[in-house]
Amino acid sequence: MYVKLCKSEDIPEGEMRQYEAGESTVLICRQGGQLFAADAVCPHRGAHLGGGTLDGTIVTCPWHEWSFDLSDGCGVTNPRSGLQCFAVHEDDGFVLVDLPEDCVKAPGGQSG
Repeated sequence: MYVKLCKSEDIPEGEMRQYEAGESTVLICRQGGQLFAADAVCPHRGAHLGGGTLDGTIVTCPWHEWSFDLSDGCGVTNPRSGLQCFAVHEDDGFVLVDLPEDCVKAPGGQSG
């Protein structure tokens, strides 16, 4: 189910933003003109990755410095740990992310 998270202009090149969508917390970044979206909660200890740092498509957790590649969700620090990635696209000036339907039934996300 595609959920409208923000305006396209809210995600500048080389930056990331974190959004709540129902029961999901989603991290979105733009690199090389392309958008990437993934689960924003670090699987190591549950920190919100939006408070971390971004280098290209690599996000580093603010708590214990675990890193993940937002282009494919793979763990850089620990290859056995990763993030769930989501399809993302822009439509009519908005960013839409394809989230599992059971994650967006709670208030917060808007279907688009």
